Parts: sequence; C-alpha cells; structure tokens
Amino acid sequence: QDTNKKSNKEVKKEQSSMALIGRFLTSSKDNLPLIVLGSLGAGIYGATSPLMSVLMSNMLTVLSQPEKSNFWSRAGLFCGLFLANAIIAFITMGLQSSCFNLAGEKIGRQIRTEVFKKYIRMHVGWFDEPLNAPGALLSKLSTDTGLLNTLVGSVFANYIQAAAAFVTGIIISFVADWRIALLGLASSPLLVFAGATRATL
Repeated sequence: QDTNKKSNKEVKKEQSSMALIGRFLTSSKDNLPLIVLGSLGAGIYGATSPLMSVLMSNMLTVLSQPEKSNFWSRAGLFCGLFLANAIIAFITMGLQSSCFNLAGEKIGRQIRTEVFKKYIRMHVGWFDEPLNAPGALLSKLSTDTGLLNTLVGSVFANYIQAAAAFVTGIIISFVADWRIALLGLASSPLLVFAGATRATL
C-alpha cells in the first residue's frame, strides 16, 4: 500500500509538472520573439567560452615562438580576436539577460493577474480555511511569480548556454582530433551524473 501511495504521488507530481510546463508554454506565446532572441543570445554567449580556450592555446603557441618573423602579426591577430570575442560575449550576455528578464516579467504579470482574478471569484467561505488566508495567498502569489521569473531568466539561459558550450566544444574537438572528441563524448555521461548527484544533495 505504501508503495502504491508513493507511486501515485510520483505520478501526480509528474502530471502537475507537465501541466505546469504546458501552462508556461501556453502563457509564453505572446513573448515568443523575446524568448527566441534571448535563446539566440544565450547560445552565442555559451559558445564564446570554448572559443576562448582555442584563442588562448593559439596565443600561448605564438608567445612561445618570439623568434619567428610573423610573431608580431600573429600576436596582433589573436589580440584582436580576443577583443572581438569579448565584445560578442558582452553584447550577447546583455541581450540574453534583457530578453529573458523582460519575458519573465511579462509572463509573471500575466499569471499573477489571472490567479488574482481566480482568487476574487472564489466563495467567501474558501478564505476561512487557514491555508487560504488573504495574507498567505498574496505572499504565495508574490513568491511563486518571483520563482517563475527566476526560471525564465536564469534556468533556461543556463541550459542553453551549457548546451551551446557542449556542442561548440565537441565541434572544436572533432576539428582538432577525433580521438579527443570521442574521449569527451565518453566522459560526458559521467559529468551529467555528477552534476545531477550534486543537485540532489
């Protein structure tokens, strides 16, 4: 019986999570351009980190050979690429933050308005229950919408950045040496498992 109760709770939790995701996607239709633009900025910003490592390795190679005739030209080239990469990262990070935060605020305001309209249409006796006290409801409404803004502004952006950095790193590895790319792909499940274990602690 306890196992059945746990399984029922897990099913209900999954169903509520899916319903929440569906509700969120439905509420995000009007803000889709902002989310797409923010996702583009997050993807480009995530790709700048692996590119920075490539530039760093090439710069170290150039600096280790100062006797070559093209030393200053190559050093200037990679310095310019460093600057371009930094400018791109600065612009895309600002684009990502602005679009996701604006979309999160709009979605939060929309959901806050819908929930408040639902509150004021409830029967008067519903507010007599301890969990439905006006102060508790307003506090929950403010807290939940704040968490929604965090979900849109931080969680989505971090996932997109991580995916873009992973894909860019794998592409760079295949270009450099396919054995390095296979080694990275083989170790990625361990990294995912370690990250998931750390998140549960």
